[in-house]
Amino acid sequence: MLPKLVHLTLCRSIQLLALLGRGDAAKDLEILVLRHQLAVLRRQLPRPRPEPAGRALLAAISRVLPLFDEPLDAILAVNSVGFWSEPAQRLVELRALLRPGGRIAIATQPRCPGATKETSAQAARQIENLLHKAGFSQTRVETLDLKPPVVCVLANCR
Repeated sequence: MLPKLVHLTLCRSIQLLALLGRGDAAKDLEILVLRHQLAVLRRQLPRPRPEPAGRALLAAISRVLPLFDEPLDAILAVNSVGFWSEPAQRLVELRALLRPGGRIAIATQPRCPGATKETSAQAARQIENLLHKAGFSQTRVETLDLKPPVVCVLANCR
């Protein structure tokens, strides 16, 4: 175990030194290549389409949240609100788990056929409305400009 740890530490240290020695142009090129590789992979791998039974399982799991000894500082939900039955009620339950001043972030990327910037903006507005109804305040929307855009709605627990 110890030789593996030493080897890994040495390899990472050398990689870090090599990275520090690179210029900005080399780093930009590497980022460009990685983005291209990611785009190629996204085209090759089909998106999972949950079956009705899988959706029901996700909805059931979202209802049975574990109990925590301490209030949470933050909650993150990514591409899951659409699977919740009664999302407004789930958000009320999540708010009860947060400490006062705690934050929630709900991110989504509409995957329906023909999704556009407007589809993402509409999803963000719906999530904002749900958060306000559940008692959250100070909402704001951040957008990641992908196709279609990813929207992340952030809010504070009162």
